[in-house]
Amino acid sequence: MKKTTLFLLILLNSCSNNEKDNLKNIIPINNFTKIIKEIHLIEANYELTKFKNKELANEILQNNYDSIFKINLTDYNAFKLSLNHYSLSDDKLQIIYGDAIEELKNDNSKLE
Repeated sequence: MKKTTLFLLILLNSCSNNEKDNLKNIIPINNFTKIIKEIHLIEANYELTKFKNKELANEILQNNYDSIFKINLTDYNAFKLSLNHYSLSDDKLQIIYGDAIEELKNDNSKLE
């Protein structure tokens, strides 16, 4: 019985430490919104160019993803972790996407 209790305590402690470590890697909402906006732009560009040369479009898309993560001092794993975190947090992901779309609309209206 003591071994089982000790095992459960160790397991719970390691899970909470892992969760704390993961929270350190969550991209802040403002930065995450910016990344989502940039991803929408590069994916729109990809959709426009893939019909001409799909292989080249795929390469450009991957390079653009890498650039976005590098410029924002993050990586794909932190992005996935953040996406998962915000998707599980009430309506945060919906708000982030709404803000990103609103910023895209504002940028578009500035161009007109």
